[in-house]
Amino acid sequence: MFKGNGDAMGYLPVDSNHDKICSHPWSGFYMPHPTWMGRIEWFRKYRYKSFADMAEDQHLLFRSYKYSHFACLSEPYLGYRDERRKLLKMFKARFVFSKALCWESITQWQIIMAFKILIIQFLKAIGDILNLLFGISKLRNKLMPLDKNLSILWTNFLQEVQIPHEK
Repeated sequence: MFKGNGDAMGYLPVDSNHDKICSHPWSGFYMPHPTWMGRIEWFRKYRYKSFADMAEDQHLLFRSYKYSHFACLSEPYLGYRDERRKLLKMFKARFVFSKALCWESITQWQIIMAFKILIIQFLKAIGDILNLLFGISKLRNKLMPLDKNLSILWTNFLQEVQIPHEK
């Protein structure tokens, strides 16, 4: 994660094996979406659903996790710019996430799972409010500090991609 000026803030750790990634499906799957790779047959079988816009990746993972095998690389290979978070956008995303996953749970007769989704997402929304309005950062995913080697790699990468300012 980095700020708009390129300063590194840290990185989000991800679980590397399927069992850990899928241990709390009602809470979400922590897999950086732009890095997904898989067999074309899987993507043809599990297509995005347009009604889940803003949560389509999580909806897809939720529908497929019991029949798939997920994994993540332990090293960070993707940078996200993290500017100011907008509360309304976060609420809308949580609402769409909850609606899509609850609908999927109910169609599979997993009523308890639907309740877990609603409760966890409600608590996360409260955490978002406390984080954004009062700066209680412990309620967000904890960023890990970059070690020296990763910091040097990030600095070198940033220098390579800098676009010179016009005079």
